[in-house]
Amino acid sequence: MEILNNHQLVKRNRRVFHYRVNDHSSRNNGKNPANIDYYSIVGNDLILTHENFHDPKYEATDTLRDWRLLNVDMTDCDPEKLSELMDDRVIDEIKIIEIRKGKKLIFSSFAGVYSFKCEEIEQEIRGHSRKEMVNMFLEIEKEFSEICDQNSKICDFVTRLNRFINGETKDYRNVLAMYQDKNIPLATKSMHYLEILTRVKDKLGDLIKDLPEDFLKYHGILS
Repeated sequence: MEILNNHQLVKRNRRVFHYRVNDHSSRNNGKNPANIDYYSIVGNDLILTHENFHDPKYEATDTLRDWRLLNVDMTDCDPEKLSELMDDRVIDEIKIIEIRKGKKLIFSSFAGVYSFKCEEIEQEIRGHSRKEMVNMFLEIEKEFSEICDQNSKICDFVTRLNRFINGETKDYRNVLAMYQDKNIPLATKSMHYLEILTRVKDKLGDLIKDLPEDFLKYHGILS
């Protein structure tokens, strides 16, 4: 890690450093580089991490940036405060102030201001650790499982609804065939129901188009 005094922090005076969000950079990366995505407390240190931080000096676009606050003041590390910082997606300024016994790191946004006192501040721009990669794969696996479960339920619903529509359509067609030459309410009612069932089946067809083909084949909706 290195002490935070690089080109990304603009020194305004001897005691204050500013980091401001570059709107052009943010648009190119599709992410606000000042947002904090997660944190950890290791001993007496607080580590705040940006995901997918991009620095022109580095070729990698999936790097992370850690702020490590050495011997942080634990009274500043209230879980509710840290959660609010994680949820705040409009951080527009990061400021480091030298204080009498160390430094203070301040995140500012329209929603609020979050400050942390510590002895020293270090930064590291790095790739994902093994643990982070495992967590990423586990999260992807969980999301994939949830999507599969959701698609399976939709396919099951489509199958049952399709059977119902086919059965009702067959019954009303038989009724209409029996009384189509007779001017009776039952024939008119059957004709109207067939029109409604046809519209529902068309909408069901639109839903099926958005489902994975392998799921549709597994559930017998596609041959």
